[in-house]
Amino acid sequence: MIRRSLILWVALAAMVSVALFVVKYEVKTLEEEFARLNREIQRNRDAIHVLRAEWSYLNRPDQLAEMALRHLDLQPLLTGQMGELKNLPARKPEAAPDIAAAPDADAPKTAAVAKPAKPAPQPKPAAVPVSARPAP
Repeated sequence: MIRRSLILWVALAAMVSVALFVVKYEVKTLEEEFARLNREIQRNRDAIHVLRAEWSYLNRPDQLAEMALRHLDLQPLLTGQMGELKNLPARKPEAAPDIAAAPDADAPKTAAVAKPAKPAPQPKPAAVPVSARPAP
């Protein structure tokens, strides 16, 4: 009887020690991965910080004005390019829904509600530099 219980306790102790050994190395591997991910997150945060600084530098108004003068071929707006409102063609009326068509016998008789017309898109004004171009 003592031998069977002794063998059982020794086997149980061996299984627990093997389980602890496996868990220890799994925890060690997870800690290394955690540290690696934290280093990667910090590198990404540093990169984002640098990119935001570069974006702020490149978006300065004086820098943008200089690049616009250098790379865009913008000319001042001439008076002949502007039009008057009376010269625009009249807007065509939209077709009204046909209410006189034969309605369904099962459908309730209600007044049709017309949808409001969408406004026409407004043209965007051309970009005009404030100062004259410097001589190259």
